[in-house]
Amino acid sequence: MRLRLRSEICTLSAVLIACSVYDESLLVDGDDTFEDGTPTSSSGSGGQGPSAGSLTSSSTSQGSNTTSSTSGTGTTGSTEAGGTGGTSDGSQASSTSQGGENTSSNNGGSGGDTTASASSGGGSASTSDDTTGSGGSNGSNGSGGTSGSGGTGGAVAADPLLIDDLDDADGRLDPNYTGYWYFAMDEEDPDAEGEITAPDDTDTPRGVETTPAREGSTHAMHAAGSWGGWGAALGFSFNQPDTKPIDGSVFSGISFYARASAATTARLEVVTDATYDKNNHLRAELSLTNEWEYHEVLWRDLEEPDWDPDAPWEPETMLKVQFHFDNSDFDFWIDDVRFVE
Repeated sequence: MRLRLRSEICTLSAVLIACSVYDESLLVDGDDTFEDGTPTSSSGSGGQGPSAGSLTSSSTSQGSNTTSSTSGTGTTGSTEAGGTGGTSDGSQASSTSQGGENTSSNNGGSGGDTTASASSGGGSASTSDDTTGSGGSNGSNGSGGTSGSGGTGGAVAADPLLIDDLDDADGRLDPNYTGYWYFAMDEEDPDAEGEITAPDDTDTPRGVETTPAREGSTHAMHAAGSWGGWGAALGFSFNQPDTKPIDGSVFSGISFYARASAATTARLEVVTDATYDKNNHLRAELSLTNEWEYHEVLWRDLEEPDWDPDAPWEPETMLKVQFHFDNSDFDFWIDDVRFVE
């Protein structure tokens, strides 16, 4: 039996066979674009990973690079240097806020630099020793990081020339020495007598409120009264026990502020190991007024007592410094005692 196909059916069949053949060149490349610039490939990757695109349209999704952050804790600064502020993870980068720096004048430096957007500025360490700075401001862009804690200001080193400024209102030399102030009277002479009105406790003299006020001072040492015999003395030992010397030869002298209730004289005496038992201390006469005045006594200006012109000078074994009042009335104030370089 012979079949007879119609020509229209054969033509349609040939077309269908030809269309079913796979041809890779017919696919659109991943980098191809249409004339209007629209990508025909899958979308680029955002911060959260790729998003599948279609062959004919773009569906790029921007991933989030930002994270909310919390403040770090600043570290403690070393001597004269501020601590480092806490690390804050801000937008697109984590950054560290630098704590303020303490200067020799006891004042903290400015806040730390911001090293990236959304980082937190450093806190400033201000006004005095061991002062904690405040936190910096929030960062900008994205989710701002929470401000980091400012660094703690470093402790400021003690002035090596300071003997005692008396402002701590105690009887000890702070902070460079361990000795104490003392008050002495001639109690061996049976004819010696008098009245002591200051200090209140002659066994443990201590700083009292400065009268009249002196700029930059809150307390000073006060000695007043009268005593017979060789008189009385207000002084201090550098160490405890008072027989332990310091090397005063590294300095050129001593300075202080002083006043008296009326114009009078007093005598500064430097006690060394060689003069401790003989009381032949080298000395300098002081002229005092009823106003606070600055005094500076250099070692080269000290003189031997009249009764011992051969008294030795051994500043490398210095034990004490005292202010001696002869058999007369006295009302003496002294403040801010320092060595002279």
